[in-house]
Amino acid sequence: RSQALRLRARFRDLHAPSVMPPHGSYCCGAPAAPSVALERIHVEMEAWRALAECPDPVSSELPWVRAMGSHSAERDHWTIAPSASASNSYEFPVEFRPSRGPFKGTSWSMCLCFPRNYPFKPPQLKLVGFPSVDTKVFHPFLDLEGKLCFCFLEYLWAQGHPTFAQALASYRVAVEDTESGCQKTVPGGKNTLTRFCAVNNVAEFMYREDRDSWFFFAQTGFFGSNVLPLSIYASRDGPETARIEFANLAGRTVGSLERVPLTSRLSDLHRRAVEQFPAPSGSYTWRLVLPDGHVVDETNFRVPLARSLDI
Repeated sequence: RSQALRLRARFRDLHAPSVMPPHGSYCCGAPAAPSVALERIHVEMEAWRALAECPDPVSSELPWVRAMGSHSAERDHWTIAPSASASNSYEFPVEFRPSRGPFKGTSWSMCLCFPRNYPFKPPQLKLVGFPSVDTKVFHPFLDLEGKLCFCFLEYLWAQGHPTFAQALASYRVAVEDTESGCQKTVPGGKNTLTRFCAVNNVAEFMYREDRDSWFFFAQTGFFGSNVLPLSIYASRDGPETARIEFANLAGRTVGSLERVPLTSRLSDLHRRAVEQFPAPSGSYTWRLVLPDGHVVDETNFRVPLARSLDI
């Protein structure tokens, strides 16, 4: 109840999505006033966080929470930083966790980028650091930087200015369902049907002709030509030790280590993983992926487990 009262007070003077100014109330092509865009972003972020404490958001008396309610399941796939980046108030660090397809079991470090004229234009998503700045995405609907063609979102926004959760849901569906040339259901208030544009014609052709080859290229291209990801999951099994589980790209457990000292460095963990869990095909090696989506490399080799795994 206290959460509802706090949010009600926060949203008291704000319009519900159903009574937002119609498209065209602002001059076409001209950015909305910064205060309008930032206020809308802030309110939507408040509603997104409120979903975690609202058992039935679709029936909430708070209009903004209700607008987000049809996308409440997206919280299982997306984590949004509590505040915008220090250098740009329109950009929020996010973590994306696909649950299907060749990237199942991974965590993507991304940026949710709002335009200056939000909510009259949709936000965009882009990769910013997973597994490295050299990451290449080989996917029919994504370019090499992980960007999706949002032409259909442009149309949706022109009709009624959805919340940013619509963009998150659309991106997830595009990444997880690579079947091209057919309509897909994007969760939302009306379960919108859409057909995503192919932006990588080579990936689309390979997917249609030889899906096994596409799957291989999608994996190796995402993590490098000779490395494969090995995700780390940690839990304490003693006052000063942890149990570390390692999972491959498909989410299957490769192995685990018991009683690992929390004072150990990531370099030690990497060495033990490579020694005890041989990578497939012999010519490949593992690249450890931390829970936050970053990889273990020379920039963090000396970081102790207790700090890098947040346990």
